[in-house]
Amino acid sequence: MREFLLLLLARLPLVVLHSAGWVSGQLFWLLRAKPARIARRNLDVCLPQLSNTKRRQLARSSLIATARTLLESFRLWHGPADRVIKLVRRVEGEPTRLAHQHQAPVLCAWAERLPRARGFVLHFEPLDNAIAGPDPEQGSAIMNRELERLIRQCPEQYWWSHPRFRHRPEGEPPIY
Repeated sequence: MREFLLLLLARLPLVVLHSAGWVSGQLFWLLRAKPARIARRNLDVCLPQLSNTKRRQLARSSLIATARTLLESFRLWHGPADRVIKLVRRVEGEPTRLAHQHQAPVLCAWAERLPRARGFVLHFEPLDNAIAGPDPEQGSAIMNRELERLIRQCPEQYWWSHPRFRHRPEGEPPIY
């Protein structure tokens, strides 16, 4: 039965999956479900410079995007390949040229969901090559800075409802 439902989700049109994701995200928000509370808290910690209204809007949009991601993932992983490929509307960046250089840069690939279930834009962006340097602490700091830069390009599609701060340094108060 479960396999049947997953295959059914994989065959549904993207617009249906996105509509179901919108409804699911709204329900998470309206019911003050745990993911909604976590998203609000993460945004309070990570983006305190935004107004409370803007953080609330971003949390709500993020819950919708997360629900859409979950539902569309069945289509992307298990749907017919020709239908999945048609969802990619454009590719930004230059992955082939960058990959063929003698010293290939560190790349980040991410998909931006287009409005009205029109598909996705694939982004390939070179990251600061110092990530791969000999100092792992410096590499981690650079990676975090680069991820923050990428998240700021489309913050509503980031997974804000994940409790990423559940493990705190000794002596630090819990965030959740």
